Amino acid sequence: MECRSINANFAKEIASRYKISKMMQWQLLKALVKKFTKEADLYRRVIAHPQCPKITRICLGAAIAYALSPIDLIPDFIPVLGYIDDAVILPLLIYIALRSVPKELVEEVRTKIKTVKY
Repeated sequence: MECRSINANFAKEIASRYKISKMMQWQLLKALVKKFTKEADLYRRVIAHPQCPKITRICLGAAIAYALSPIDLIPDFIPVLGYIDDAVILPLLIYIALRSVPKELVEEVRTKIKTVKY
């Protein structure tokens, strides 16, 4: 998979459409990154938990391997279809993995994270 960048014109268009200042854009981006890292840490700990189902580990491992692999099912140079496979397969694997985790397990790990001070 090749590295992709966000179109700068698209970001400017969204900012002008919703009247978002540069300061608010940075705050929003920082909040999204913080939320993403917290959730990634949560699910990393869930996978390491002994009660985690095998299907969860397999699906998340496959999603990570597919995202980092330079080999795609449909090559990215094919217009539209090359990116659609990434946009469908990765979220589908993550969705299956997250749906297979018991909610009690996620809440247990979430409370452990809240009690631990970094």
